[in-house]
Amino acid sequence: MFWKIPLVLGLLLITTSFSFLNDAEARGSGEPCSYLNLHSFIKISNDPWKCEKVSYWVPEVCGKTEGLYLTDSRCQAPPPQPQPQPQPQPQSQPVTPAAAMPNPTSNSGTSYYQGVNDLHTSSQQVNCGAGTVLRNNVCVVGINDVSLTPDYTIYISNVILLCICGAVGFIIYKLGLYFHNRWDRTHNSRIDRDIIELTTDGRTQRSVTIANQNTVTAEVAKRIQEYENDFNTMGQSDPEYFLIKWNAEFINSSKRGNELYGNSTIIPGRTLKLVKYPDTSTGQLYLVHVPDGINDPDDGVGWTLGLSGDDYRRMGGEA
Repeated sequence: MFWKIPLVLGLLLITTSFSFLNDAEARGSGEPCSYLNLHSFIKISNDPWKCEKVSYWVPEVCGKTEGLYLTDSRCQAPPPQPQPQPQPQPQSQPVTPAAAMPNPTSNSGTSYYQGVNDLHTSSQQVNCGAGTVLRNNVCVVGINDVSLTPDYTIYISNVILLCICGAVGFIIYKLGLYFHNRWDRTHNSRIDRDIIELTTDGRTQRSVTIANQNTVTAEVAKRIQEYENDFNTMGQSDPEYFLIKWNAEFINSSKRGNELYGNSTIIPGRTLKLVKYPDTSTGQLYLVHVPDGINDPDDGVGWTLGLSGDDYRRMGGEA
């Protein structure tokens, strides 16, 4: 009795399998070819059931409607992309060298070299390209033969300009030197004289400050004070003795009898200048200090009178 149970179960299983198979094969006309890949199939026919997988994307309706791929471009493969066409390379015309040219005169009597000359003037026949020129039927790098010739006018103009600048500079230098020397002479003869006034024998004479005693040592200040005292007492009464006592050195003399002396023993690093000159009316000798920059006795006497050396010399025998 028990052996019938497995037999019944086996028959039931076989019957159920055939039932499922018939259900799978009996798919509806509106069902897609694949529920998992709705956009990868096109339906060829419903009966018999036939679908085809494609490698491009299609709408879902292409896998549901049979034969739609025949009329709907959406279900068809996209057209292939056109391949880019290669650009043709420009072909250069060969240039026939002059050595390989035929007889200059052809049968028709036309000169062959006339055609060669056309090559020089026709850009359509021979194009050497940028930076090159056609020379002797050969394309060479373009060089302007004129540029190889040096432009001497540029050099000449530069030399002339330098000469002009040098001449102007020399003239400016000479003018500056002239006015400087003139100013120097005038300045030396017109140094500030309103410093100390010495009155001797009723005659006013101007002199310079010998030194500032606050800027020298005590020993030098003492010697300066002694020197000034001797100058005030004997400088006018006996100028020659004063010059000998203080070791004044003779520097120069003029035709008028004026004498210039220097003394470098009073103040270290400085030479005091003194002028000894006679009075033209009385013949009395006078001794005065003059600025250190005076090197001519006439300039010194003119300085004491408030004149330049040249003005003093033009006075003749009046002074």
